[in-house]
Amino acid sequence: MSKQQTATTIDFVTGADRTGPVGTVRLSRGASGLEVSIDGAAPAAIGGGGDGTVESVVEGSNINVDATDPANPVVSVLPDINISTLLSASDTITLSGLNGDVDGEYQFDAELLINSASPTVSFKPQSQASNLLAVTGSFLQGSVNHTDWILGRVSSDPWTFASGDKLYITGSLRAATGRIRMLSMSGFFDLSTNNELVFSGIWTDTTTNLTSFQILGNQASAFAAGSWLRMVPKNIVG
Repeated sequence: MSKQQTATTIDFVTGADRTGPVGTVRLSRGASGLEVSIDGAAPAAIGGGGDGTVESVVEGSNINVDATDPANPVVSVLPDINISTLLSASDTITLSGLNGDVDGEYQFDAELLINSASPTVSFKPQSQASNLLAVTGSFLQGSVNHTDWILGRVSSDPWTFASGDKLYITGSLRAATGRIRMLSMSGFFDLSTNNELVFSGIWTDTTTNLTSFQILGNQASAFAAGSWLRMVPKNIVG
């Protein structure tokens, strides 16, 4: 009975053409998998083990890798998260580095910690106070149209807040140029008498690309440290 043997190296004698030099290519199995050596040079790995499994996928910036099945890793792109958090009290929270034409639409969230007595709260896309229309109010107090993005019944009679009040806001902002942009949000006021917020606003400037957004209080240090604004791209363009 003959014993079957498994070759660990295979040599190929090759020639570039009929008159060219003859060389030797050696394939061998090394510690790291399949290796190749040409004309006696040090072997170099050319395979990861030969079992078809992806050995590793390295996560990069905004990249998530689910390697639950190593042979079929799932790679997904994470959205940029634009967030501005106050480190000290201020009358303005500004979020820069936006690109409305690329991102298309944003998930909009904010937590405002009121730090001074009786400030009003308003919003400005691209630092603009014009070309704005809104319907804002509460379920209990009703709502009224006005020509700014201020929280309140009308710009001449805005809501004011007390130090220690908290405002929680969530919604969406359509941001790409070429169409009227719209901010729709709802929220909750943690006040001495809790209340809910509804807001629908349009920005009638259809040509200016959105690269920044502000929340403003009309008093110095209106918002306490820890107040924040976050806008996450939805990548809905068109």
